[in-house]
Amino acid sequence: MEKHHKFSIWYILLGVWIVLIVHNILVSAFAIKTIPYSEFLSLLKENKIIEVAIRADQIQGKLKESENGTDKEVLFRTVRVDPETSKLLEQYNVPFKGEIESRFLTNLFSWLIPILIFFGIWFFLMKRMTGQQPGYMMIGKNKAKIYMQEDIDVRFEDVAGVDESKQELMEVVEFLMDPGKFTEIGGKIPRGTLLVGPPGTGKTMLAHAIASTLGMPLIVLNVKSSMKLVDALYQYDTLTRLNDSRFGDSNRDVSTIGDYIRMGKIGQAFTSPSRSVLLIDEIDKAETDFQDDMLDVLDQMQFDIIETDETVSALTRPVIIITSNAKKDLSDPFLGRCNFHHIAFPDPKMMRRIINAHFPEVNDKLAQRAIDTFYELRQLENIEKKPATRELINWIRALQADPDFKNGAQLTKEIPYLGVLFKKSGDYQKSSQTIMRRRFF
Repeated sequence: MEKHHKFSIWYILLGVWIVLIVHNILVSAFAIKTIPYSEFLSLLKENKIIEVAIRADQIQGKLKESENGTDKEVLFRTVRVDPETSKLLEQYNVPFKGEIESRFLTNLFSWLIPILIFFGIWFFLMKRMTGQQPGYMMIGKNKAKIYMQEDIDVRFEDVAGVDESKQELMEVVEFLMDPGKFTEIGGKIPRGTLLVGPPGTGKTMLAHAIASTLGMPLIVLNVKSSMKLVDALYQYDTLTRLNDSRFGDSNRDVSTIGDYIRMGKIGQAFTSPSRSVLLIDEIDKAETDFQDDMLDVLDQMQFDIIETDETVSALTRPVIIITSNAKKDLSDPFLGRCNFHHIAFPDPKMMRRIINAHFPEVNDKLAQRAIDTFYELRQLENIEKKPATRELINWIRALQADPDFKNGAQLTKEIPYLGVLFKKSGDYQKSSQTIMRRRFF
């Protein structure tokens, strides 16, 4: 077995220390004496200057010095002074010397700035190559949420307000639990189930309910607008590999690229030894290319790792649930390749059932007036983000905690905590102004 030698940072420190010692010895051995220009003129008149090399702003050469009755040669340098000035000063026996303006900081920055720009570009490229937006310490860390079956306590009966969709999805679940009786009559396993509806209509809870009913772990992929498909498949931790090769303080073999490959969310679902439910949440945030390429991968149940030239094939086919908030239209090919379910925003009657599911002991007057006010606020014009079910639930929770509003009577006179319902400052200001106009006019 080939032995891999580790390279410690202590070797670097030892090398720097040795270089400093050698530099100090050399500087001492070849030290050049700096003398004032007036002294140089005096030594020149005394015939003690042996040789010189003249530059634009200084003179460097050798001079004779007596030490213990013996002459020796000493290297010297002096800064030149304007001849007319030096004559005048010499006439009055004034010691004088020239000085060179220090350009240390200028020279330092002329070297330092290009180096910083180089490392900045290098760091930026490393982040782009790894597809990570946060700091470099996060590279290679997988953000997939995996819920084991025993951790999922949501059942279909816990999801209120989506009865029609629940019934349709129960049929899908029944098919997945016992596909034999369906495939005998020509049924095919669906590529994926697409749940489309406004925020707060229970799409994510339905996915949890499906995982719970099937008794499978749930893997959640939260789609981001900047996400690339490779991020969902796998990540190649280039920076950790670079650091391991530089410092050698890891047990990983830097020559084995596979040690630095981390499975993404889809990759985890493919490599899971047991079948799982893969929730791809808010697919409408992604670009069209991401959507179509992702379905290609899910169709083929495999993907390639470019860095290692390997193909990852699914050990088991996951149950795929895809959600969309309908903020952006999905492509026709995407819609055509999914089992589509639309979940409409609940009407007031259905919303009351949802509220009762979340607050079994809620005051009837509070619940009804809160729901009526909620739907009135949703009708306001020019609102960018209308309040959804999630905001209503949080608003009722805030009202219950306030003694002045927990019985619901005060809601006819005042609408508090608008910031809970409207998350954008523009929407909050518009709603506040509209409520004030209605109150006075």
